[in-house]
Amino acid sequence: MNEGKNAEAEQYLHRPIALEPANARFQYHLGGVLLRDNRPSEAQKAFEKSIQLEPAYGPPHYQLGKLLARSSAPDMIPRAVSELETAVHDQPDLAQAYYQLSRLYARLGQNEKSRQALDALNHFRGQEKAEELTTDIEQELRRD
Repeated sequence: MNEGKNAEAEQYLHRPIALEPANARFQYHLGGVLLRDNRPSEAQKAFEKSIQLEPAYGPPHYQLGKLLARSSAPDMIPRAVSELETAVHDQPDLAQAYYQLSRLYARLGQNEKSRQALDALNHFRGQEKAEELTTDIEQELRRD
């Protein structure tokens, strides 16, 4: 999948899905492959299946929310927001979901919620920068 071989990745994923049809993570990864292969309706079904199998698993909620946000149908936006809110509830460190939420809240005119989502995103960005700095310092110390 990381090499862009979507058809091959899809074939490989169907094997473990056949062995473990109740595995939400396999369905989630299948959705990712289908999305990369520009098959959004099939990807949506895979993400929804993943959520059905493991409702508290954040990543498929994030991907489904992001997918729904791309829809031109205005009634999909509240559902996209709901999926993204569920994603950050289930996995609070899912920084990308805060970015998507900030955009959707802004589209809905909910500026305060949009700002709060951006604040949460910036919090994670600050942690990442702090972790990078710590890693850099540790590497320098090892050299000495």
